[in-house]
Amino acid sequence: MNTKDSRSNSLAQVGLFPRLLGQRGNVIVLVTVLLAVLLAFAGLVIDLGHLFVVRSTLHNAADAASLAAVSSLTYGPDEVRKQAQLLAQQHNVGGTPVALVLADIELGTWEIGTKEFTVLAPAEEANADSVRVTAQRSKDRNDPISLFFMRIFGHETSDVRVMAVSYRMGPCGGGIIGQKKVTLNSSSTTDSYNSELGPYSPATAGQNGDVCSCGDIELNSVSVVKGDARPGPDKTVILNDSSYVTGSTNPGGCPVLDDIEFGDIATNNDNGNIPAVTDGGKDPFEMGPYDLALSSGDSITLPGGRYYFTSVELSNGASLQVDGPTVIYLTGTFSVSNSNIINPGQNPENLIIMASSNEDVQLNHNVDFYGVLYAPNAHVVNGSTVDFYGAVMGEEVSLNSSGAVHYDESLYELALLKNVGIDVATVRPVLVQ
Repeated sequence: MNTKDSRSNSLAQVGLFPRLLGQRGNVIVLVTVLLAVLLAFAGLVIDLGHLFVVRSTLHNAADAASLAAVSSLTYGPDEVRKQAQLLAQQHNVGGTPVALVLADIELGTWEIGTKEFTVLAPAEEANADSVRVTAQRSKDRNDPISLFFMRIFGHETSDVRVMAVSYRMGPCGGGIIGQKKVTLNSSSTTDSYNSELGPYSPATAGQNGDVCSCGDIELNSVSVVKGDARPGPDKTVILNDSSYVTGSTNPGGCPVLDDIEFGDIATNNDNGNIPAVTDGGKDPFEMGPYDLALSSGDSITLPGGRYYFTSVELSNGASLQVDGPTVIYLTGTFSVSNSNIINPGQNPENLIIMASSNEDVQLNHNVDFYGVLYAPNAHVVNGSTVDFYGAVMGEEVSLNSSGAVHYDESLYELALLKNVGIDVATVRPVLVQ
């Protein structure tokens, strides 16, 4: 190699090194930036995963605490809060039991239709039907959740707060209670609505048309329960012919329908306000002094009050109208066929029928009924396109031929429903956020 070529190569190599060194410097800077970004993502994923686990644990704690608390409502506010705290402590976050202070446990009322919880004042807590529990780890409590990698970016801790509400209902959260059995046949259905929010509409019907029994619950021929179907302990829900239940089919507690207390209703009643003749000019009691019978398009209106009958039979287009809140006590037959019992305001609470007989209680053929039917010793039969708006309770209940029960959720406050006994409290978690 001559001296000139050697010198040229040396000069070229001298120029190459700075360029290589510059490129290496750029790569180092780029790698450093990428590492920082990857570290940030890794820290975000790890810390978010940790926060997710914490939140899930607090969810479980709040949910369990609210259920335990609402199950203790019978024993007073102090026991409610005690049970909530005990259940929460059984859940650990980072080895530390979840702690609730008294302010985290609120007693109130739950509105089914609007799904709203209202806190009660301390003096009113005995009227609570629901409990809201807030579980948290926060700076306010001096126990926020420590972060790991996000400390690099100035985030050392994070607050996590969750809330759960559970409410207590009667033995069944819906419109049908059949102590021994409930049967739905021939495309019969249940659903719910709230008359305080407006009239029933299929388009807005709710999913609280629950069915409850000490025995089995059987659905046949494309029948549907839009809600829970809760059979008795060790009993089952029997589904046949494409029938289904939208809610739970787990066994529940066993409802107890008490016998009706008639007191002195046989002599102290408002029967004297009943018109002497029907709108068609007939004697409504020609079958007996307490046997109300209407037929062939005849009608009568009862002023609001308390009435005593040994039987009520409506047939062939007859109608019985009640004008104001009415309670009918009945010792014998109750049969409505192709007739109407008219409750003008369509408020089921304004018409309560207390039937003590062990004879079948029957509503058949195109009947629209707005009311509450309580027949603890009878087989209640809703059949042939009967639409029942309210609540029905019997020893057995059967729905036939496209019959429907539309449970009015506003009836939850009705004493008759609240007083139905049950061996095991029915409570529900309704809100976790």
